[in-house]
Amino acid sequence: MSAAMRTSLVRPLAAVLLLLSACSPVESGDSDSLEGTEARNLGQTSVVRRLIGDIDGFGIAPAGLVRATPYPHTQPADVDGDGLLEPGEFLPDWNRNGSTAVGSNDDFDFRSTAERAATNGAQLTDQSRTPAGASDGITFTFTFPVPVPGDSDYGVDHFINLVFGDYDVSPASIRVDGVVVPLTTQGGGQDGLVQRAYAIVPWSSMTDGRVVITIIAPNEPYLAFDYALLDTDQIADCDNDGIPDTLDNCRCVSNADQTDQDHDGVGDVCDPGCHVDADCADGNACTVDTCNGAAGTCSHDGSAGLPVRLNDYNLFLLGDYSGGHDVQGKVAAGGNISMTDFAVGSGLPDSDLAQTLVAGGNLTLSRGGLWGDTWYGGSYSSDPSVTSYRGTVSQGTPIDFSARGAELSNLSSQLASLTVNGTTTRESWGGIMLRGTAPQVNVFQVNASAFTGATLLSIEAPAGSLAVINILGSSATFTGFGHSFSGGIDQHGILYNFVEATSIDAHGYGFWGTVLAPHAHITFSDGSFDGGIYAHSFTGNAEGHINPLDEHNLCQ
Repeated sequence: MSAAMRTSLVRPLAAVLLLLSACSPVESGDSDSLEGTEARNLGQTSVVRRLIGDIDGFGIAPAGLVRATPYPHTQPADVDGDGLLEPGEFLPDWNRNGSTAVGSNDDFDFRSTAERAATNGAQLTDQSRTPAGASDGITFTFTFPVPVPGDSDYGVDHFINLVFGDYDVSPASIRVDGVVVPLTTQGGGQDGLVQRAYAIVPWSSMTDGRVVITIIAPNEPYLAFDYALLDTDQIADCDNDGIPDTLDNCRCVSNADQTDQDHDGVGDVCDPGCHVDADCADGNACTVDTCNGAAGTCSHDGSAGLPVRLNDYNLFLLGDYSGGHDVQGKVAAGGNISMTDFAVGSGLPDSDLAQTLVAGGNLTLSRGGLWGDTWYGGSYSSDPSVTSYRGTVSQGTPIDFSARGAELSNLSSQLASLTVNGTTTRESWGGIMLRGTAPQVNVFQVNASAFTGATLLSIEAPAGSLAVINILGSSATFTGFGHSFSGGIDQHGILYNFVEATSIDAHGYGFWGTVLAPHAHITFSDGSFDGGIYAHSFTGNAEGHINPLDEHNLCQ
């Protein structure tokens, strides 16, 4: 465009150019700063910012299409190859005959359904206008709310912007409310050139809310319009992607497709953080990875995987419990329960008294206290010294022991199948040394015979992790040795899984952690368990202390 022509284009006009898709306003709140005139008012949201047509490169998919050049016709119409025909590029030479012209099979029509139905001028875009005179007198009619004090563009001059292709026959001009504005015709060797033109609309002409633009092209045989834009700036395109800066969702990073997967108004290529869930994939099959919308942050839900929930009972048995003594938490047994000189549930809060003591069979109590709701399925016998400090005593069986037993057995089997990732060392002096470094689950395998004659069980693992100690053998004995924890783990993260045991004998000993032994009868006296025991049956006066196992979802 010559300097003289540019001067003629920016003469004051008494109107506005408005290109509109379905006549709805397109607003931009982009506040990034630019140098020079491109920065003018871009930090504001324009009240009168309208688009007729759409910014889609005339609706043409240009891949493989060429511009009009001499043989061998190999120069691409889409010069930068970004998939969008934009100013400085070319309407295609559809039949590759060296020209883009009427009567040369170069006609096209890629209007959308909405554009075809429009009456404001959008129906005139995205198509070739042929033959000569077909574009002469066509109009774009624009209405808009007149800015008022307080609006960001009140008192501000605007610009009419027009994008068109193959304007090569004079006269070539537009009439805006009666004022004629020349357009630049393409130069030689520029057949099919896509151009942009602009003209200033002074604020004094912005007060009637209506503009009619008429195309003057009585001799032009082949013409196409992509879109027109009314804005507070002339068309500027910082990243040369064909999208005007004031409408570009990523102004200075090229993204002709305007992809915005999280719909936050910022294009993905310059939007920090995640956009869709796939961006948050952490490589862990046990987590559900989620992108949290406009915040662009990821969350990872670990509820997938093998659930380990062994924290509801201090002692849970599928069969009988006899010789019972003090248990601070809840006790349930699918068979008969007999307890003497006992207390059950004394460590529970007042808000958690349901099913504190449950016997699926007969319940026999002597000299003790009940600190929560008590149930029995068979008969109930107690001497006068038994006191119920909280809760009630009722007949019934509120627990499905058969179903829970199946769950425990299945959990034990699944835990046994986990891949060992921790190290186990049996020292000559009697120490059993377990060491793991995984942040989620550390799996150890220990033969039951290793505990015979042991002097120390040492477990090192990170805080918050779960140590699964799979113990192999049909029987095991625990007596007279201590524990040590390091690395951050404590009894809330220790799970002893007796995979095969049918008999466990413990005396003068304290279990620190939770025991899962769904097939074993446990004989346990003169000791304690700080955690839960889930077993087949239990005999002995060992005390139970509330130190529940933390909940985990395991996946390797």
